[in-house]
Amino acid sequence: MEVGGAGLGEALLGVTSFMSSSHPAESCGMNGLPLTPNSISIMGASQLLKTARHQNLARYLDVCRGKHQRIIVVEEYWKQNLKNIPKSELTEEFLLSASRQILSALSYLNHMNIINLNLRPENVMVDENGSVKLFGFGLARMTNYGSWVAFPIGDPRLTAPEVFARGQSCSDAVTIDSDSPRNGNEDLSFTAILPEAQPPDTPSADVWSLGVLLASILLDIPLLWPAAKIGQIVRKVEIMDLS
Repeated sequence: MEVGGAGLGEALLGVTSFMSSSHPAESCGMNGLPLTPNSISIMGASQLLKTARHQNLARYLDVCRGKHQRIIVVEEYWKQNLKNIPKSELTEEFLLSASRQILSALSYLNHMNIINLNLRPENVMVDENGSVKLFGFGLARMTNYGSWVAFPIGDPRLTAPEVFARGQSCSDAVTIDSDSPRNGNEDLSFTAILPEAQPPDTPSADVWSLGVLLASILLDIPLLWPAAKIGQIVRKVEIMDLS
């Protein structure tokens, strides 16, 4: 995954690029037809993100599909964030205000049926007025909470243990009532427009991430296991969940 920026007025243009995962060769759905490429599914799932309007969210401006299942996402972007902001500005008053703004943004996303799962210092941006702007808040939503990509959503050191416990298996299936009306012998599961499935995680996963993030700042300690690889981090967090 690659992220970059280009100037545009007070905000910048932040560009995130990543590859979607591919289906196994010659795999088909239950109806015998080829499966929809994950990159196309991501494009469809991303449309909701363009409608998000909150004072503490970086707006999604465009989502494009390139060659070889590459996805390019364009959002508002600010250079200053909780990772590079001077320590002298990380006062108790600022952190209290930032926490309220983050929680307000997360609450708004929850009402949109979205769990963030991508809360990390560099994604908590600060604009020219000192207001918080969450960047990349829709990455989990557009990738079906990680099941359409081959990399973890968010920083594993800030990810809640229950997210690792469920893995990347996220079912889109919605149970169809057997008493629902059918037209002749038509199979409703292939023709009906199904309601959106609930996210596999709850808002508590974002609360965990926010708590660990604030603790690292307030205690002036780096995030856990700075030199560990992703697999090692996952195993360590899973052990914490079992203990």
